[in-house]
Amino acid sequence: MNILIIADFYIYGGGTFSVLEKIIRMHNDMGHKTELLIEKNKTTTQLNFLCKTYKVNITTYPVRKLIFENPLFSIIYELFIYLFYIRNISYDLIFVTNGVCYYFMTLLFFKNPIVLLMNAYPKQGFSLKYKFMYLFPMFMRSNKMIITVSKYAAIQVSKYLGFDNSNIYTIYNSFNPIYLNLNPKYNKNIVFTAGLITADKNPDVWLLVAENVCKYIPETKFIWVGGLTEQIKRMEDKVRIKGLENNVEFIEYTYDIIPYYNESKVYFQPSKNENNSIAVIEAMAAGLPCVVSNVGGMTESVLNNKTGFVCDPNNVSEFSQNIIKVLKNKNLVINMGNKGRDRAKNIFSVKVQKLRFNNLYSNIIKN
Repeated sequence: MNILIIADFYIYGGGTFSVLEKIIRMHNDMGHKTELLIEKNKTTTQLNFLCKTYKVNITTYPVRKLIFENPLFSIIYELFIYLFYIRNISYDLIFVTNGVCYYFMTLLFFKNPIVLLMNAYPKQGFSLKYKFMYLFPMFMRSNKMIITVSKYAAIQVSKYLGFDNSNIYTIYNSFNPIYLNLNPKYNKNIVFTAGLITADKNPDVWLLVAENVCKYIPETKFIWVGGLTEQIKRMEDKVRIKGLENNVEFIEYTYDIIPYYNESKVYFQPSKNENNSIAVIEAMAAGLPCVVSNVGGMTESVLNNKTGFVCDPNNVSEFSQNIIKVLKNKNLVINMGNKGRDRAKNIFSVKVQKLRFNNLYSNIIKN
């Protein structure tokens, strides 16, 4: 089958970029031929190498300017992309992966088989002047499907975008199988976090928790990998004010993140908003207990008191106490780590993800 991937609004080093990489590899493993349609400014050396490896042809289209982020003008922009780019490519199925829920929903107007993977979920409905966006669900047919990466996101999409549950299919993110081969020793009190340092990741609460824990266990090290240069600079200024230079470290995005999982004792992510965090399921696969917030799809990954602890995103004290509890009890670390790894294998493996995608594609093409 020929599949055209349209990758819109992703950030290099973020979760949406990781999803794109995995989809390209998965299509190759499943025997599908893939074409990639992407904004001109989104190609990277790493992406070009990946596409060359898997013989994926890349076509670029004009960058979405700020005005076209508006729902109304977004439709105009996407019609332009359809008429002058998409129609010139041969495909059996369109696969859209986006970071803003309504991006490329315009394609639902057309008869083409389409899968729309929403990496984010809506937090509210459209305002009165954009009520026309609720027309899109009327164009859903049996050869079109919305994919969410958590059940929580599926509920939000149905509630705020108006799609029927029968048109929404949940497929969890997956982790690289290499994480199952890691053998963390849990000898160092390292608390690890991965991802961009955005407001949604709750970095100020993260730093307050680091301050609390390090007062109680001074040899603890908090490490955050994945921030952009300007994000790291802002956080390092705050670290200096608190005098935590010896306990807190921020590191820019690196493709080789595995050593950090292997050296850590606990994974920590106090996000304000989160869907199905890839970093969290990677940490589970690596055998780390996870202390996370109880937002979005996080509770579908981490089971409270079994594979880690789930806390209110603003409760600094609760986060701190649970991290201290894990750091001081190696048996608890091992027990939670093993249960988390088993859960990752059973629910978030590439094998499970491929099976669900294969079933989805078969049904869409059949219809």
